[in-house]
Amino acid sequence: MQASYSGKMVIHAGEVVQEVFDGNQRAQSLDWVLLDIFAPFKAEWDRGLEFGSLWREWAEDVGTAIEALRSTGNLMPEPGLQDRDPSVTPF
Repeated sequence: MQASYSGKMVIHAGEVVQEVFDGNQRAQSLDWVLLDIFAPFKAEWDRGLEFGSLWREWAEDVGTAIEALRSTGNLMPEPGLQDRDPSVTPF
């Protein structure tokens, strides 16, 4: 099985201010499940807010949503983790 890379970067004034990547995808040419890190910046732009002002709130909301999924058992484990070591429980 081949792996591929997917990534996203937010660049502001020529500097990378946020980025996310997956260097171990299970399928080529798909974004797998990368977070849309552009969402808070698009919302700021649409609302005329200061750049970066919504990032912390958005990141906290994402963390809260992940914890809620973990607590209900609806969060799928990382793809391939069990294939490498059956004794590993990712969550």
